[in-house]
Amino acid sequence: MRFVCFSCILLIAFSCANETSNKNSGKLIFENNCVSCHGLKGDLQVSGASDLTSSDLDKKQVINVISKGRNNMKPYKGILSDSQIDAVANYVFKLRSN
Repeated sequence: MRFVCFSCILLIAFSCANETSNKNSGKLIFENNCVSCHGLKGDLQVSGASDLTSSDLDKKQVINVISKGRNNMKPYKGILSDSQIDAVANYVFKLRSN
């Protein structure tokens, strides 16, 4: 009985930790891959990078740009997993000023 209770507690703890890391993963991936051109706030515009704070792309379009690249931006498909690309796309929407 104690083993079952302990297993349930571990399962809940790992689920909560994973959920927290998923919420932050878009930001961390963005910080590790995108800030040199887009900046921390998404508005740096180095090397022709778009100002993400004023972007009007929908989520599908953002995922497409991240996956396939655009202008000087390299494609991240094959570098990032689909779930990581999705997390970055979600984070990009948080940078919008509108």
